[in-house]
Amino acid sequence: MQFPFDQSLASVVVFVAGGTVCAALLLLMRDLVFGGRRLARQQMLVRPLPPYDTVSRGMMADFRRLIYETGLGISPLTALGLILMSGLLLGGSLGIWFDEPLPAFVGLVIGVLLPLPCFAWRRARYLRQLQEQLPDAVDLLMRAVRAGESLDQAIALAAEEIPKPLGLEFQRCARQLDMGLSVASAVQGLAQRVPMLETRIFAATLAVHRRAGGNLATALERLASVIRDRISYRRQFRAASAGGRMAALLISSVGVLAFVVLWIVQPEYLKPFFEQPIGWALLGTAVMLQVVGLLWVFAMLRNSEEA
Repeated sequence: MQFPFDQSLASVVVFVAGGTVCAALLLLMRDLVFGGRRLARQQMLVRPLPPYDTVSRGMMADFRRLIYETGLGISPLTALGLILMSGLLLGGSLGIWFDEPLPAFVGLVIGVLLPLPCFAWRRARYLRQLQEQLPDAVDLLMRAVRAGESLDQAIALAAEEIPKPLGLEFQRCARQLDMGLSVASAVQGLAQRVPMLETRIFAATLAVHRRAGGNLATALERLASVIRDRISYRRQFRAASAGGRMAALLISSVGVLAFVVLWIVQPEYLKPFFEQPIGWALLGTAVMLQVVGLLWVFAMLRNSEEA
């Protein structure tokens, strides 16, 4: 089963793929040099959104939020270019290797989907860094308030003293306050940009204080203690569930290792999978079920951790 392409059409496909790869690399260099995080922030939706009128708009908004929350400093357009580049490279490599369209299509789909778990992992790591910095930031606000500073001045001080990445978010809050936005609105925007329970509690605490008053320093001190307790609980939970995660990874790797061993020792057993469409369908189904099982296990662990 050969490619139904003539030489001219194959040249056009190669040209388009090469152009896509070059464009993705140029966009990545632009973001790294000129700061793509600024572009991502400009496209970030910081206010509650109305119901999406189309599914595509909702998916694009979720994709922009995902890229912003990775903290990589790249724009959504650059991330989309990297995804297309991954799909074209993997699909093209398999298509050239097997000289058949089905492996090329499977490689294209896998290559397009492969960066998404990487972005999700990076997002989880970035949010974890923000969570680790939040108690110290709340302590800094508490000390500034006790020293007689206003809440606006305390947030401006936090924007100067807190290191990245949380310091960037407080800097944005300080700029919004300088432009006349209220403290409640600025902190609510912080809670939307950093979707964690701790930031929502922090925003609610400041909003309630603005409306009802009270001892803000004591409230911030107790909030910092609560956040540290939650971080300690999550660390203990991750330590206790490390065995379950390792078992899931080992179980999932058994199939891959068996496939590699058979390919090296007795490749004739696996050749029928690559010579017939039903074989590719079975391999794709096996990979899909493996990925779904892993996502299910880690989703249950994450839900238990966030409970």
